[in-house]
Amino acid sequence: MTKDFDLQSPQWLEILFEGKNKRYGAYQLRDESSNRHIKALIIVIILGFAAIFLPEVIENMIVKQQAVTQDEAFKQTDFDTKIEDKKPEDQQAIEIPTTPPPVLAKTIMVTEAKIVEDTQIQEQNLAQANDALKNLDAEIAAKTNLEGVTDGTGVNVDDYQEVVQEPVEKEDRQVYTWVQVKPSFPGGEDARLKWLQDNLVYPSQAAEANIQGLVQVGFVVEKDGSITDVKIVKGVHSLLDREAIRLVKSMPRWIPGKQNGNTVRAYFTQPIRFILK
Repeated sequence: MTKDFDLQSPQWLEILFEGKNKRYGAYQLRDESSNRHIKALIIVIILGFAAIFLPEVIENMIVKQQAVTQDEAFKQTDFDTKIEDKKPEDQQAIEIPTTPPPVLAKTIMVTEAKIVEDTQIQEQNLAQANDALKNLDAEIAAKTNLEGVTDGTGVNVDDYQEVVQEPVEKEDRQVYTWVQVKPSFPGGEDARLKWLQDNLVYPSQAAEANIQGLVQVGFVVEKDGSITDVKIVKGVHSLLDREAIRLVKSMPRWIPGKQNGNTVRAYFTQPIRFILK
């Protein structure tokens, strides 16, 4: 008989609570159970759809936000590739005063007088003597200048020396951390590594204490190839650091670096690995 009744129907509820206090909580719970089930079903359906579609919605929102952020970043870093032609400001020509050369006096070169026999006097010597006598108004100098003045205001060519001072090139003492032609060890990279291996002396105390590691040594290769300003860039232990400095300082002269075709002082970093085998 119970199969013919719907246990959730109001009729069955009325039969069940016939003659009983319907204000009791059980009656209200059973009466409202259908509404609760419907609400619960709706909530489950909504949560199911949310679980399915919410990740995609969030992902789309994140992508859009990233796109907006990238657009703003590009707007902020937008460079103006147009180069404005700047005209140099009008500058007045500056006239540098030059000192005119002095007026030279008339001079004549006379050969050194020697006492010789009459038989050695030649017509040429006599001609030079006659010219000297004819030009008594000329001063005696190391060379002849017949175009000079004779009024006593001219300067003897021996006293006038035009000194041309060549510009003194200032020595470049800058230390370059990057150069077009790097300084190199004589013989190349293999020769440098072999020299380091052959000359490295592992400190006995460090070996006994099993101290190992990589020491970075920085130094300057001078223009003459010598090694200066040797310092520890990254140390491991004082025993290993001292040996690394000693090793670098004892290296032979390097081939210096070059910048724009000129020999320059260049910085170099040498790693030295201490390994116990």
